[in-house]
Amino acid sequence: MEIYGGSGKGSGGVHGGRIDGSRVRSALDRRFFMVHPAVVFLYFAGLFTLVFLFTNPLFMLTSMAGSLALALYYNGYAASRGTFKAALLFGGFLLLLNPITSHRGAHMLFYLGGNPVTLEAVAYGAYNCVLIITMLVTFLSFNRLIDSERFLFLFSGIAPKTAFITNMTIRYIGLYRSRAGELSDVQKTREDNSGQKGRTAGIKKAGALLSALVSWSLEEGMKTALVLKTKEYGRRRRSNYILYKFTPADGLCLAAVLSLFGVLAAAGVLGLGRYNIYPRLAPLGMTYREWLLYTVLALYLLLPFIMESYTALRRIAYGAGLSA
Repeated sequence: MEIYGGSGKGSGGVHGGRIDGSRVRSALDRRFFMVHPAVVFLYFAGLFTLVFLFTNPLFMLTSMAGSLALALYYNGYAASRGTFKAALLFGGFLLLLNPITSHRGAHMLFYLGGNPVTLEAVAYGAYNCVLIITMLVTFLSFNRLIDSERFLFLFSGIAPKTAFITNMTIRYIGLYRSRAGELSDVQKTREDNSGQKGRTAGIKKAGALLSALVSWSLEEGMKTALVLKTKEYGRRRRSNYILYKFTPADGLCLAAVLSLFGVLAAAGVLGLGRYNIYPRLAPLGMTYREWLLYTVLALYLLLPFIMESYTALRRIAYGAGLSA
């Protein structure tokens, strides 16, 4: 079992039957991952907000690149490949759908089936494409850094039932995928030699697979509900298995997150970082204030990597000191 916690020193300890997360380290000792869960959650909450706050193409592409880098760094390509493909497919669908369904705009490109396809409609479709890809990819690193234990630590004291339901909903997305694969493998080993092929046989097999998957999940859900009812979950305040202590290093990280996000949010409210698509595309270009704002956005996106690099440099220096 891997335990992740804050930035405190020491090899770890158990106090009153609970593990002090601020003193326990694991093999995955990456500094941003070890920050207090509240700070990490606020960082991602700000990131999700900034995705909708700025519509400038450069800002949006940079946010998408930052989200992709976070997902690849904390999840790896193998674990993120399926989500990347789904996000690209869904984003491409939105990119094609908007010019077909919307005919607003001043710059007409061509006619499709008697309907005009405008440059503004294509640009808005590209905006939706980048937006949905950024959102879906950001959830990869969010689910990796805010796991079940951390999510419940943050919200079980405030709204235990809502926190538990939300956590179970997020968990079941990946769980359904893995269970469907297991059931499909079992179904392949038990296929009869009746020779039934074609679309009808495929639909019957898919129906049987879906029925087994739903039955399995409902049965486990009933067992989980009985266990929670027996333990009186949500009726009284419960302690957490891992304690995350807020350290001075967490305070510095929180100050950096809040200060950078405050500047970005204030600038966004004032109208900086916006780009008008309808009714006519605005000319490309940014003022010096927007370039400064872009620098702040880049710092916000790079904050996890700055912390990781700082930790890596400290380890190198420490190793060099030991060898000397």
